[in-house]
Amino acid sequence: MAVSDSAAYGMISVGGSAGVGVLDLTNGSLRRIAALPAGNGGLGGAAASGPWLVWQQFDSQNTSAVWSVHSWNRETGRTALVATSALPGGHHLAGAPPMPVVWDGKAAWPQPVGATGPPVVHLQATDLASGRTWILDTGLISSPVLAGNYLVWGKVTAGHFGLRAVNARTLAPAAVPGLPGNPGSIGYLAGSPEYLAWSNQDGTTVTVLRFATSRTKTFVAADGRHHFQFLQLAGHYLLWYSGITSAVLDLSSGAGFDAAGSLAGDDTWLVWSQDTRASAAQARISAMLTAGVPRIPSCPA
Repeated sequence: MAVSDSAAYGMISVGGSAGVGVLDLTNGSLRRIAALPAGNGGLGGAAASGPWLVWQQFDSQNTSAVWSVHSWNRETGRTALVATSALPGGHHLAGAPPMPVVWDGKAAWPQPVGATGPPVVHLQATDLASGRTWILDTGLISSPVLAGNYLVWGKVTAGHFGLRAVNARTLAPAAVPGLPGNPGSIGYLAGSPEYLAWSNQDGTTVTVLRFATSRTKTFVAADGRHHFQFLQLAGHYLLWYSGITSAVLDLSSGAGFDAAGSLAGDDTWLVWSQDTRASAAQARISAMLTAGVPRIPSCPA
C-alpha cells in the first residue's frame, strides 16, 4: 500500500476483476481508480503525494519483465501511462522493474535502457502534468526515495556502493548533511521528511539518518526472521516486511513488534491490512493517526 493525504492506495478486486483502488481513511469509502489487465501479476509498488498517485504494475503473471508505470490525478480523475518495459517486436527492456516515487507533481524511477547486454539504467524524472523529463543519473542505480528536502538513490560504481542526492525542488546535485561517504552495501531505501533509511544487501542491518541531528543509527536483525526489506517510514517508526512477518521498529527506543498482515504509513497515518480468511480476497483495514501511536518501550536488559 501507499498512504498519503488521509487515503490508502493498493490493489483491490471488484466483481472478480483486479484493479487499483483508493480507501478514504476518514470515512471508509473505497473505489476503484483503474483496472489491471487480464493475466496481470499485481502491483509492484506505489507512491502518492498531493493529488498524484503513481504505481508500477506487472502486466503478466508469467514474468516480471513485462511491466508498466501509470499515474492518476485525484483532481481530474485521469490516468496516464508513464513508462513501460515494452519494446517494438514484442521485446522488453532488461532490468529490474522500478519502484516509483512522486512529489510536487513530479515522479522519478529507474528506467532500464536496452533489451540485451549488461543492465543500463537512467534515473528518470518527469513532470506529470507537462511531460517534461530529466535524466538525473545513469548506471547501476536503485529506485529513489524522497527524504527530507532530497531525492536520494543508491549507486554502484566500480564495485563501490554510494548514495547520491539532488535537491527535490531544483533537481540540482546536493550534499546531504550527515550522509556517510561509505554507507556500506545498499539493499532497500526508505525516506520521510525526518529520516533516510537504508538496509545492507543481506538485510541484516538498517542504518537510519535523522536530518535534525545529521547523525545515523544502525539496527541489527540477528535472528534470521526480520531481514530489513520493503522499508517504509511513518513518523519515527520503521515498517518493513521480512518475507516471514511484518514488523514495526520505534527509532527512538530501538524496540518493536511483529504484525500479521501488511503495514504502510506516512507522517499522518499508520495503516494495517490483515487477511480475514473469510474469503480468498477479503481483508480488514485498520488505521490510526501516527501521532497517536504510543512509544514502544525498550525491553529491560
